[in-house]
Amino acid sequence: MKIQKLIEQTDKITDPRRQYGYLQHKLVTIVVIAFCAIICGAKDYEDIETFGKTRKIWLEKFLELKKGIPDKDTFRRVFERLNPSEVANCLYS
Repeated sequence: MKIQKLIEQTDKITDPRRQYGYLQHKLVTIVVIAFCAIICGAKDYEDIETFGKTRKIWLEKFLELKKGIPDKDTFRRVFERLNPSEVANCLYS
């Protein structure tokens, strides 16, 4: 799957976070970084954060990273709330 297609598909996932207040990172940013990291061998949320930080320049070519790379706790909190079926469907369509 090309990166642009991955971005388009993951942008369809329902954001489980509260929609009021201040969100530092878009859901698509969190999910795409995590997917790329996992494809490259990340085993946990710390690995995902490290992947994002070491490849930030590359990721900035196609993702909005005004607030930098999300930390491991942000990745964990978001993925704990995502609907697994919805995530799977976005990858298979």
